[in-house]
Amino acid sequence: MNPKDQRDFVRSGARYLMDHQKPNGKFIYRARPDSKVVKTDYNVLRHIGSLYSLSQSRSLLDAKITHTIDRGIEYLWRWYLVPIPGPQMQYAIASARPGKRNDDIAKIGAMGLALITISSLGRSWSKFDADAATGIARYVLSLVRSNGTMTFKHNYRTGQVSDFISLYYPGEVALGLLLYGARQSDQEAMSVALKILTKLAKDRRYKKEVPVDHWALLATAEVFRLANAGKIEISEETLDAFYFHGIQVVNEIIKGSENPYMEIGSLVGNGQCCSIATRLEGLTAMFPLMKERTDVAQQNVADLIEIGISHLIEAQFREGKLKGGVPWISQHHPNFVKVGQAPEVRIDTVQHSVSAVLGGLALRQIW
Repeated sequence: MNPKDQRDFVRSGARYLMDHQKPNGKFIYRARPDSKVVKTDYNVLRHIGSLYSLSQSRSLLDAKITHTIDRGIEYLWRWYLVPIPGPQMQYAIASARPGKRNDDIAKIGAMGLALITISSLGRSWSKFDADAATGIARYVLSLVRSNGTMTFKHNYRTGQVSDFISLYYPGEVALGLLLYGARQSDQEAMSVALKILTKLAKDRRYKKEVPVDHWALLATAEVFRLANAGKIEISEETLDAFYFHGIQVVNEIIKGSENPYMEIGSLVGNGQCCSIATRLEGLTAMFPLMKERTDVAQQNVADLIEIGISHLIEAQFREGKLKGGVPWISQHHPNFVKVGQAPEVRIDTVQHSVSAVLGGLALRQIW
């Protein structure tokens, strides 16, 4: 992999997000290179995720990126942060702006992502940032049970609990609590994160197939980082269980890459760049652990990271109004001409692609 090409990709992708942010801090969620109309819906999780990838990209861009991040955070706090009445200050991230449908629904994944992002800003928190992060963490902790299960969707006004379940929320919440806990020296937050990951590892241990859960891989890698730094107490037995679970997910990614379009770097058969990127995020997080343990699959993973990142780099628009954007499906994949949505750029596709390539860049010292 050429580090310069990767840095150029990250800069261009981050600038796409910066250029597609409105003055009020909201991003333009979807865009197309042609004149076809796109949906005007918005998703607060993708808003938060875009801020996270921008935070990760700070060192490669100029000071304007900080303004973009701060404006996006201000938009999030202004329109989606909701105080929860009670003896302790708690805050929810609402699923919609006030007056909109589902403005009383809080998704725990959004709050996990908010903790990930606010903990990754790379700057001192304002008092309001600190209060918001603490309040969100408290609300999240109230939604996680002692066995590591959680309420995925909660009506913070009525207390009604939905039966909605998301594959990604446990990993997002675990990573958010780990990053927040490490920043604030909050042992309870980190302990609950371990319970969540323990539950995932236990439930999936004897399954022949497990979900491709890249957020769980990112959280697993963070556990090992914190353990190595002496910031979290965890037994070798538990670390081994987490690693085994991580390898289960990695093996699912490897199996999924065995498709007719693997030669062009499409780690999934349908060619969706967002799915390719999330898999790369998980693989780049796990690779250092695999190398440290001399895992037999490490070379296979290294090859997938290389061809997958090359696929994203080739897919990125290099000119025009969508310069820096990453389409739903690469122009080089046969499905590009078959799927109407293929040329559409969504902020979450850009977000995950930027994070994936940054993950590859971080490996260059151990490659």
